[in-house]
Amino acid sequence: MDLINQDNVNTKKIKDNAEDIRKDIRSLMTKLKGLGGDSADLLSEEFSHLTDNLKNLSEQGKQMGKDSLENLYECTRRNPGKNLFYAFVSGLALALLIRK
Repeated sequence: MDLINQDNVNTKKIKDNAEDIRKDIRSLMTKLKGLGGDSADLLSEEFSHLTDNLKNLSEQGKQMGKDSLENLYECTRRNPGKNLFYAFVSGLALALLIRK
């Protein structure tokens, strides 16, 4: 009889422990769901900031390219002979490299 009582006690402890574990798992799942929503909001905000920064950098890059082209055009207008010489020498060097 003593063994049966011990088995019943052990079974009850196991059931209680299993129920405690289930409660802990439910609690953790609830907390993770809550964190998931917060994390999603934070990630969304960070993604928004990153896209804004990329747009700003893109606009800055476009403006720098336009400014560089304007400088190139202005320099060419001021020194057409010099730029023609550079273009001729570059073309000659390229032709020699391709030939070999």
